[in-house]
Amino acid sequence: MGTTMNATPDISRFSIYRNPLPVPKRQAESRDLMPLLLRLDELIKFADVTFGQDPPDFVFHHQSGRIGVELTDLNPKVFEEGGHQERAGFKSFEAGVAQTSPAQAEFPWSKVSMRESLEALKAQLEAKRKKAQPWFANFNERWILMHAASGSPFGKILNGKHEITPGMENEVDDELAKMTHAVYSICQEAHPFNHIILFRKSEHYAEMLMFSAGHLNPYKLPVPRGEILSRGAKVSDSFLDWKSTVETVIETKSFSFR
Repeated sequence: MGTTMNATPDISRFSIYRNPLPVPKRQAESRDLMPLLLRLDELIKFADVTFGQDPPDFVFHHQSGRIGVELTDLNPKVFEEGGHQERAGFKSFEAGVAQTSPAQAEFPWSKVSMRESLEALKAQLEAKRKKAQPWFANFNERWILMHAASGSPFGKILNGKHEITPGMENEVDDELAKMTHAVYSICQEAHPFNHIILFRKSEHYAEMLMFSAGHLNPYKLPVPRGEILSRGAKVSDSFLDWKSTVETVIETKSFSFR
């Protein structure tokens, strides 16, 4: 049974949009947060959202206290010096599409294995944990918002729509269950962070899953289903070495991700 969305929450009331900082990086982060914040505020209702001292990136003000929030883009694999250079190519691709307005354009990302993506997740989480040591005690809770940006294989576990080759349905379900369980297992070692929210932008809101130690879900947010976690725990580790193709498809009036 689907969830019926209420009227769009008015997030313009939050301080990060009423009083934006004159720093391009912080303004970009507040824009990136919008789709997820629309969804979160519908479910939780924050009193305010303010900029943090970087770290943390933001502070969510809630009746239960202050939540220190870090926002990051998930890397598809661990990169050497220079970072995720394909992102620059994707930005050029987007700019070209904006100028030429083709009916449809596709950007293919490099193939990566699930194992490589999970190692990148571990590395990013560990870096955030270390950076949180000086500030985490100042907040009632600590969250990490991990954005499965274009090119991230993790977007597959957030989007229930998949193009599946006939006869491969069971293998695809196994792959998605394995990835979901592996992410859940990694997030059990997230202290001092209470909750990790994996999300990707959809047309207006964000698709998301919350991963927390011990199945805690005080805010009743979407979490992985128990049957998927159980299935993923039993799936062979050989799925970790599957290399999948991720492409971003841009249409002139809408964005869709496969």
